Amino acid sequence: LKEIVLSNLNIKKESLSRLIEAMSHSPSLENINLSKMPIGDDVFNLMLQKLDPNQIKCIMATHCGITRNCVDSIISFIGRKDQQITKNGGISQITLSKTEIPNEDQRRIQEALGIADQYDSNTDDKINEYYNFTRKSKFKRRISRYNSR
Repeated sequence: LKEIVLSNLNIKKESLSRLIEAMSHSPSLENINLSKMPIGDDVFNLMLQKLDPNQIKCIMATHCGITRNCVDSIISFIGRKDQQITKNGGISQITLSKTEIPNEDQRRIQEALGIADQYDSNTDDKINEYYNFTRKSKFKRRISRYNSR
């Protein structure tokens, strides 16, 4: 399992905790993509505590009820990355909704990642384009499989 994508799910906190525990034991997981899931600060902080920044390359959490109260935990998570032991480069991207995390905090996160110059204030637009494209692609694949029967 290299990537986990969860969207539009209302999962109980206890179940999310078990999922996070399982993700923390996956030796190949690199990308986590959460969208429109009410996880909030507590669950997001738990995820940051359990995951290894030397293994995870990308975390996307958009419209998940995360607030600026998580920013220090995010920066601490990034700070735990150790170039001496990472095999895949470790955490290099964290994308959060600009409607939930103000631009100044977004910039602090990008600076901690060492990519402040690449910060783009249109990040949410790019994320929405990606999701719309993926949804359309999946729908087209389903239709083409159905038509080929």
